[in-house]
Amino acid sequence: MKTQFFAVLPYLKTSDPVTIRGITFRNNSDIGMWSQPIREHLSTIFEMFYLKDGWRIAKMSYAIVELEYAGFNDDEVDRCLKDIPCILSYLYSSPHRSFLDPFMRSEHANLHAFLPENFYSSLIEPPGPPLTSTPPVKPTPTPDSLGQISGYHVWLNGEFDFWVVAGSRIYPPSNRLWLNASQDLSHDLQSIALSRRDPLWDLVVGTNSLNAIEERLFTALGWYNKSHSIMADNNTSLLHLAVAFESLLALEQGPNITQRFKESVRLLSGAVPKLDGWVEQFYKARSSIVHQGSSAESAFIARYIGKKAAAKYRSLVSYGHTVFRICLRAVVSGAQMADEIGLASLLTTNQERFEKICTVLSKPGIDSNEALLSLQRDIMDIEQFRFIGETGFKIDTALSALRSAVEHLVQINPAIRKDQMELYAQFASTPSTPDHFDELDLLQRMEGIIENPPPNKSSQPFDGIWLVFSLTHSVHFYTFSHYYRLKRQREEASHESR
Repeated sequence: MKTQFFAVLPYLKTSDPVTIRGITFRNNSDIGMWSQPIREHLSTIFEMFYLKDGWRIAKMSYAIVELEYAGFNDDEVDRCLKDIPCILSYLYSSPHRSFLDPFMRSEHANLHAFLPENFYSSLIEPPGPPLTSTPPVKPTPTPDSLGQISGYHVWLNGEFDFWVVAGSRIYPPSNRLWLNASQDLSHDLQSIALSRRDPLWDLVVGTNSLNAIEERLFTALGWYNKSHSIMADNNTSLLHLAVAFESLLALEQGPNITQRFKESVRLLSGAVPKLDGWVEQFYKARSSIVHQGSSAESAFIARYIGKKAAAKYRSLVSYGHTVFRICLRAVVSGAQMADEIGLASLLTTNQERFEKICTVLSKPGIDSNEALLSLQRDIMDIEQFRFIGETGFKIDTALSALRSAVEHLVQINPAIRKDQMELYAQFASTPSTPDHFDELDLLQRMEGIIENPPPNKSSQPFDGIWLVFSLTHSVHFYTFSHYYRLKRQREEASHESR
């Protein structure tokens, strides 16, 4: 059963609709296109947010996300609840050019997801006297016959949940949080898109170029965002930032971690004067916090006279935020370039691709069409790189991969010509022999009656039929000389026996 939840960014506003990872956020005044029940939900939710005391927040951003099931168990929900606030928190924490303070804190990107739900009133009612003495501003709704009330199950950034009803008040985690008058999601993200200055733009729009390192990026960003929380003291910020660096740079723990960290930062940032000194001081402070509970020195010592600190200049953490962003940009840019040139494909042999096809298509209970489509990149790469010589190639594996693909094609019952379908069905049922002659003979006939993929298919998604056609062409390319050699040997043997 499909349902909806309401995602709200109470501390970030937008002047125009803006799409982040496939989810569109709007200004909270832009609700006219929705049905009356949805508008009532939205109005009720917007009225819950307060900055402090009795100051209600007037401008915020929201999105409506449709769910396949009545609960927060969906990939799109996870993307909305966790990934979006993580990305926005990073983007809005850009350090000031002079003071290096973050523009906004991680809490500014807090995302609240509201799912309409009936629940027991005990989830929101205070314990009562003698622990509380002032009644709520608005009475709790009257329970139904089951003892439940109507309200909302709320998830904060996908990590913490609580329940609210109409008239509830939701405050920031700190009364020191502020609202920024110049902030505008639509304008700010558009500026990033036009300038392409931030490599994380691919995460904003949800492209596939960072798939290989996306999990590592989000782990590192999560710790980085915690380091500029408005609730974090200097020791906590430094420790969280150290974990962010270790996650981003994939540093293994060990006695030489400081040296490995220094080498990684130098490689990604270049030879910057005094950077090595910051690295050593940063990791020394990190070790003090881990082993002693706190660090005696939180400032960066920019200059020594002898062994005595002569100039303390800003904090270690403030420099750390800047260095982290430099390293992140280098890591992401490298991953994007590797994706653009297809480095992973260039390092993979066609033998490995054929083995992968066999493995994927041999899994029990898989959907035939989905399985074939999941192998699109591999099948296209086999065709592209079939002219590259490689040792260790096995005809047996290529034929097994084609047989598996054909068996799944037959299961799909594709709309292809009768003669093509008959040959494919015959190929799938032909027993394999040590020299594979019967299979190769059928493959030769199959090659003669199947079409080549249309030229424009290179830029469009294939379907299962064209993928099997492409794989047929490729396997024929690898085996036709072997087939004619076997055929000639058989003809010569037949001639000699007469």
